[in-house]
Parts: sequence; C-alpha cells; structure tokens
Amino acid sequence: MNLPGDLFNGSGVPGFWANFERDSFDFAIDEPGMLDMEVDTVTVQLDWDVAFGNGTITNIFGWRDYFHDSYGDIDAQPVWLFHSGSINAQEQYSNELRYNGMFGNANVTVGVYWFDNEINYSEYRDLLGIATGNVAPALTQHGGGILKVESLAGFGSVDYALNDRWTLNAGIRYTSEDKDAQIATLTRNVNSPCIIYLGECTFDFVDGNSWSAWSGKLGATWFINDDHRMYAHWSRGQRSGGYNLRNTAIDTVNFGPGPFDEETVDSYEIGYKSELGGRGRLNAAVFYTTIDDMQREVNQADPFAGVVQVIKNTADADIWLDSESTE
Repeated sequence: MNLPGDLFNGSGVPGFWANFERDSFDFAIDEPGMLDMEVDTVTVQLDWDVAFGNGTITNIFGWRDYFHDSYGDIDAQPVWLFHSGSINAQEQYSNELRYNGMFGNANVTVGVYWFDNEINYSEYRDLLGIATGNVAPALTQHGGGILKVESLAGFGSVDYALNDRWTLNAGIRYTSEDKDAQIATLTRNVNSPCIIYLGECTFDFVDGNSWSAWSGKLGATWFINDDHRMYAHWSRGQRSGGYNLRNTAIDTVNFGPGPFDEETVDSYEIGYKSELGGRGRLNAAVFYTTIDDMQREVNQADPFAGVVQVIKNTADADIWLDSESTE
C-alpha cells in the first residue's frame, strides 16, 4: 500500500530496498559521488563620456570558460542500480555596446548585443552494478552532444518625464539566434564507451535552427508625492528554443532532442511603493503572467533507458500573484 507520504522513484513506485517519508531528511546511496568544477571569467568595461545628449557610450566584453566533471547515485538506493556521470565544457563570449543620454525630458538608451557559446556535454550511465556484485556496471550508456549558439540583438528604451508627477517607459528589443546541434543518443551507445569531450562518439542526430523575436516593455509611474508612488507596466520576454543534449529516446520524432520552440512570457504588474516618513516602508503589487508554449522537461519511465528526459513545449499557463511587504 502506498501511503500519501511515501517517496516514489522515477517510475512512480516506492523504492524496493529503502523508502522514506517525503518530509524526512533520510536518504540511501551506495555511491558518494563527486563534483569537480572550474570557472574562469574575464569582464572588461569601457565608458566614454560624449557631448551628444551629455551621454555615455559603454562597451562591456565578457569571456567565460566553464568545466565540470561529476558522478552521482541517481537511483537513491543502497544498491547499485543507476549511477551516472557527466562532463560539461563551455566557452562563451559576449559583447554589449550601448549609448545612454538625455534629450530634454527623455532618458534614452540604445545598443547592440552579441553572444557566442559552445557547449560540449558528455554523459555516461553505469547501470545494474548489483548484477555483478558491485564490481562493474552490467550495462553502460554513453552520449551527449555539442551545441553552438550565436545570438545578435538590438535594443532601445526611453524614460520620458511628462512632468514632475508622471513618467512613461517604453522599450523594444529584437533578437536573432542560430543554434547548431550534434547529438549522440545514449541508448545507441550501449556497452560501447565513448566521451563527447574527447571526440570519441558518433553523432546520430545533426540539426540546426534559427529563432527571432520581438520583446519590449510599456509602463508608467505616478509620483503621488516624495514618499508615495504607483506604477503599472507590461513586458514581454522569451526563453530561447533549442535542443536537448541528453537524448535517450530511440523515437526521435516524438521524444527526440528537438528542436523545441521558444517560450513567450507576457507579464503585467500594478504596484504601490511608499516611504512612511522614516518609520519604514509599505509596498504592494499584483502580478499577472501569461506563458505561451511553456518549455518543460518531462521524465518518462523507460524499460531500456531507465528514464527518458524530453524537453517539449507542453502547455500555456496563466499566473496570478499578489504581494505585500512592510519594513
């Protein structure tokens, strides 16, 4: 009998060797695991004051190199069923060039942004070591992929003071993005070890796609007096489309690595902020958010892979939220 508090595994049933209440801090593993991570970053910012609009030209360059090697007990049981490791190597570059200046009552910002990233992801699964007396896995799966991303965007915004009490806000951004994926499905490399990071795997899925999108913001702020103000705004943003490098599905049409499409979020907010004459603050807000083509990872039990992770555009959603705080 499964009690409401039982902690189920990925297949929706309680663990056979160990099972704990959902709100407990107890756990069971036979592999302590490891994580080795290294991150190197460089950021360079240059500011140039110009007479035009009494403004500033800013350039921000960024570089990031990331590497991690990890291993863990995925089955959370005191026996060797499902252990897995991953190697993730990434290198990314970015550059933003923007201008900000004042033109009468208008505070104007315009700019361009460029982003380039390469992800090299390797995953390996050591399965059913219990069958060998914990000497070695009885079954292995190896795979992962390489994802190359290049994004270019142009943007602009203006804050315009109508008078001492009212300010209008408007912003717009156009983004164009290209992604190229090379993926080795884990279930196609059974008991055939290979590491993507070392260039050893054969890719069975190669694809590329492009996305472009407009996003922006419209809003207004009413300064009731020096201590009280109200505001309202709408904004739109996107979560980029892409590919799933952790593909374990043989059916690449319905459950494969993609591509999945962009997720679009429209957010509406009405709020109030105040300073209570040195006695604290009172803030309140109401949020309404709509999400179209929501991206979610769906885990499905699979007799061959154990778990198939699929990233899909699963649904649309509406979210209401209110917030109040005092200090």
